[in-house]
Amino acid sequence: MQYRCLCGAFFGDREGGCFEPLSLPSIPMTVLYSAIAIFSVSILGALLLSEKNRSPDQKQTRILLFGLYFWLLAFVQLIIYALIYYVLAK
Repeated sequence: MQYRCLCGAFFGDREGGCFEPLSLPSIPMTVLYSAIAIFSVSILGALLLSEKNRSPDQKQTRILLFGLYFWLLAFVQLIIYALIYYVLAK
């Protein structure tokens, strides 16, 4: 019995199956660099903002504030990045 692989080749009667690699779309390096920059700035900003509260009994509060600040900074940066992209793409 033969089966068709995701890449279109037949396999099933022979051992090993399909060896043809799937072609995946490549990510442009500018998008990758932008994502790394947004991720890095969000982590650094969240660490700085959440470290203001240094009392030892509020460790859970600092962890929650880190998550809140991280996502807030990430989304603000994504909105700014999208606006800049929209303006430059016109």
